[in-house]
Amino acid sequence: MSEPRTPLQRLGAFAGDGARPSLWAAGALTVCGIVAARTRYFTDDGAFFFRYAEHLAAGQGFRWNLSEPPIWGASAPLWPLLLAVAVRCGAAVEPAAVAFGYGLTIGAVTLLAWSAGRLAGTIEALAFGVLAAADFKLCFWATQGMEAPLAYLLLAACVACLTRGASWPVTGLIAGVCLIHKLDLAPAGVLLLVGRWLQTRRPPWRAALLATAVGGAWYAFAAWYFGSPLPNSLLTKLHAGVSVPRHWFFWVALADGSRKGLLLLALVGATALWKHRGVAVFCWGFVLVNVAAYALKPPPEPFEWYLAPVQPVLCLAAALGAGVLVRAGLGRLRLTSPSGRWATAVCALTLMGGLAVWSERHVARDRKTAIDTVERDRTEAGRWVAAHTPPTARVLTSFGNPAYYSRRYVYDGSYLNRRRPARPEDLILLHRPEVIVDCPYRTGKPPDEVPVPQGYRTAAVFDAARRAGIDFHARVLIREDAAFSQPSADRTSGRAPP
Repeated sequence: MSEPRTPLQRLGAFAGDGARPSLWAAGALTVCGIVAARTRYFTDDGAFFFRYAEHLAAGQGFRWNLSEPPIWGASAPLWPLLLAVAVRCGAAVEPAAVAFGYGLTIGAVTLLAWSAGRLAGTIEALAFGVLAAADFKLCFWATQGMEAPLAYLLLAACVACLTRGASWPVTGLIAGVCLIHKLDLAPAGVLLLVGRWLQTRRPPWRAALLATAVGGAWYAFAAWYFGSPLPNSLLTKLHAGVSVPRHWFFWVALADGSRKGLLLLALVGATALWKHRGVAVFCWGFVLVNVAAYALKPPPEPFEWYLAPVQPVLCLAAALGAGVLVRAGLGRLRLTSPSGRWATAVCALTLMGGLAVWSERHVARDRKTAIDTVERDRTEAGRWVAAHTPPTARVLTSFGNPAYYSRRYVYDGSYLNRRRPARPEDLILLHRPEVIVDCPYRTGKPPDEVPVPQGYRTAAVFDAARRAGIDFHARVLIREDAAFSQPSADRTSGRAPP
């Protein structure tokens, strides 16, 4: 028999020829899930990456403002580098982010479906495709401009390494890249090495040394280039106040919407997964480390992209649980016809997927409404600044979309992309920026009644979110003595500003 040549043939040889339709189905279902979860606007922090990517593509390095020294504001450095390659090749950064989101997520889901097929069987491979496509949060974060799709692929590569029994150079390289991608993914690199240790019963010294060399090379470079081996955004968040409850991560990652069902299925499949101890330790270890870390140190704000990497791992464990239930049901029915068994299995998985989609409906509606109104207001405020102020105008804002779309020098009020001073500072009094993009939230007041800093006037108000029932709006404030300070109309609602 001839050796398989194409990647698909190799996948078929690894998982069995019967798994090929499941891999195609997993990819196709993922496309449907991403399309259904797609929003018109990007999550605000995704625009931080866009700004860095364009500066990298222009040969300026990791710079927030081109006239300032480099700063490690992009906590997942590989993502803007990847986007910068596309921009350098002539693509616009926004469609590049969406294209990479689709490609990396589909690749990750297909690879995890293959792993499920290798671990248990074709039913589990198909079950993973169904559950991943029905997991709104997994599909949603694929195209929000954030680094989640790259995390998906790295996690899938870790599971594939453990499933296939990869060589030490491959294992070490993937573990090292996990250490670089984001500190949140560092446990995945460590757990990959632990999983290989359990599989081979020997410490993977060479893989660990390679992973340390790969990760250490980046952090040594960061210490030299940025002046710190830790991301500036992380240091800022460590000093921020916390108002998020300790159970927040567990709830949004494992119990919100369809995730209650996924968690139950994962518990059902725990016995089946434990037969492959390396994979079991990786999956459950990654979930538990994240839950424990965010319980001990909740984030300063409830940003849901923190939970994104847990979703594919949860879906994999749940797929094995779904396989246990489906196979038990087929055993009770005592079907002898292969086509009858497959038809019954597909019907059962379709029912599971339908129930997951139904339980996600409120999560999907609320999240998509928020993005397409709140982020619309922020984005349009930035575009207004780009269209109505001179290129020399300096902007103060704490948000990514206004910063990116304004195309201006930006004082970052969030300090994610600006070094935090030892003492609090009043950026308005200190720098007197010509433009402020302010985004009042939960004020309980209409935009006209929210106070304006002394010496500034409201030039434009964007309140699509408020009109959708969310107490939020974005407003552009112009310094009264700026040369271009002239009244203009709010192009979103048509109201004249006060």
